Amino acid sequence: MSEKNSKRDLTVLVLSCDKYKDLWPVFSHYFKAYWADCPFRVRLLTNEESYQEAGITSLQAGKDVGWSDSLISALNQIDSKFVLFLYDDIFPTSPFKNDIIVGATSFLERTGGTCVRLRRTRLPLIPVPNEPAVGRLSTRLPYRNALPISIWDRAKLLTYLRPGESAWDFETKAGVRTQCDEGIYAIRQDHFTWIHAVVKGRWFRGAYRQVLTEIPGYAASRPVMSAWQQTLMDAYRVARRLFIKAFGLRIFKAMHRIRWSA
Repeated sequence: MSEKNSKRDLTVLVLSCDKYKDLWPVFSHYFKAYWADCPFRVRLLTNEESYQEAGITSLQAGKDVGWSDSLISALNQIDSKFVLFLYDDIFPTSPFKNDIIVGATSFLERTGGTCVRLRRTRLPLIPVPNEPAVGRLSTRLPYRNALPISIWDRAKLLTYLRPGESAWDFETKAGVRTQCDEGIYAIRQDHFTWIHAVVKGRWFRGAYRQVLTEIPGYAASRPVMSAWQQTLMDAYRVARRLFIKAFGLRIFKAMHRIRWSA
């Protein structure tokens, strides 16, 4: 698939909602800085607010009744075969590579795949014949569903979404629904870098400091984590990594099946 064809067949969708509109100018700043030559349509998922900046145009899903409801509404307003998902609080810190995105889209078109994750994963990958750059995620792996920085077949994604579900439900319950789908892949090497800026409505301290160096004078309208909150968050992340490393993926998978088998 050429870049010209990809322009028609791929839409970039930035997932957001109106209560995160304070992040839109920040995201737009980073997007313009690191993907000024974006050849694709770029839409920002909002509820009722309008927004247009740096080549990004809002796509209004209507009243915020739930994460999946807004996403379903947005996908039904998009006519491209594939969608690349970005998040409003994940800011790029290196240039986008159009050839990588076009190549991943072409791979899905060529193989009839469902999704390619454009971030390297710690989950084990199954080799794909004649495709050294990507690997397939086993159907039995928990949390293999991911939207951020991933390209999805729009129609197939719609079959896995259910009204009333949350983003967490998509990674867990919808993960069970995709167990019959062998077309979920991930790249083996990172080609992009990012900062995750906000969690549970608060700025990460380091991310906020980095934004201040990029956008002097910026003043956050949402709280910044205290040093203690940041320490707890960092400790949780380390503990989770150590748990998986110590007990292995088998225990992790067993816990996942017990939780969602009902």
